[in-house]
Amino acid sequence: FKHTGLFPEQAVNWDFAAEKIRGAGRPVSVLNLFGYTGAATLACLKAGARVCHVDASKGMVTWAKENAA
Repeated sequence: FKHTGLFPEQAVNWDFAAEKIRGAGRPVSVLNLFGYTGAATLACLKAGARVCHVDASKGMVTWAKENAA
């Protein structure tokens, strides 16, 4: 695809999710379908959620794992 793997226009969504997770007052689990390279997954993890990252492409899952390392 020749993508950079990051879509900065989604930052508002990452911030929204993180705010909701931090404000939940309880443990939060997130299912990130079509997770691509993991930016949303990482934002949710950083906010304290337990996250299941799913993508049909093994390469994208590997890339997301590298981003999380």
